[in-house]
Amino acid sequence: MIDYEMAVNEAWDRLDSDEPESAAPLARAILADHPDAIDAYVVLAATCTVPAEAAALLREAVRIGAAMAGGTGHADPETIAAYDRDAHVRALNHLARLLWYDCHRSNRKEALIHARRALRMDNDDRNNTRILLMAWEAAEGHWAASRRITRSCRKEPRTEIRYWLALHAFRDGTPDAEALLDKAIATNPHVPAALDRRITLLHDRNPYCTWGSPEEAVLYARATGRVLPLCETLMWRQAARLLTRQEEAAASVSLAELASLAETDLARQSSWRRARYGRHRSCPPS
Repeated sequence: MIDYEMAVNEAWDRLDSDEPESAAPLARAILADHPDAIDAYVVLAATCTVPAEAAALLREAVRIGAAMAGGTGHADPETIAAYDRDAHVRALNHLARLLWYDCHRSNRKEALIHARRALRMDNDDRNNTRILLMAWEAAEGHWAASRRITRSCRKEPRTEIRYWLALHAFRDGTPDAEALLDKAIATNPHVPAALDRRITLLHDRNPYCTWGSPEEAVLYARATGRVLPLCETLMWRQAARLLTRQEEAAASVSLAELASLAETDLARQSSWRRARYGRHRSCPPS
């Protein structure tokens, strides 16, 4: 019998090192000895190239997590004692992302259900589920829910949060809309150009980014892409005077600078992979 914790960590490390072909056999070996190993299902799903197969694995991980937590009413005390809440949240978060981005649009309601549950279960939100929900709730027309999530973390100096606060303010017609947009632009002045697609990433495979960088702006623009028309009509056009002040800074980002920033070493790639798979999230600056 293999050492469960060591094997799971090794499987994650292989994913972090971009070695899915070696991570998959290890995940299967873990499941052979520990059929309730939630993280092994998550790792195995990450190695799948067919979304339906990955979704099936993640749904099984979520089902196991609910049973271990007593969600079905049939879990025994020994199983509950072995319950890994963090792994359960990771499974919910990964399933939500997969259903939203890689599966049919009809899966979005299910994606929202899983994302909402993940956020309820993880008060510290180490998987950044609320950042997803800000855009997802709005994209599905649930503006009140999006506003509530955004305002609950309004004190955090994150690009996504500050731009969403400004968007809600313009949409609601509140007096502080321009001030909020000024604060958002000060946090990352490259977002207007990214929304207009005047700057892009040359190397999509490794979108490592730093706070306030052009890469962060491009990734934010992509994340809000499904509500982009609304952003343009409610926010950017109404705020044209404010955005004009930032045109020179945004337009000065050259393709050469973007290419240099996008080329990262293995350590940075590993950092991005961990962020992608939801195991080690960096905290926003204070």
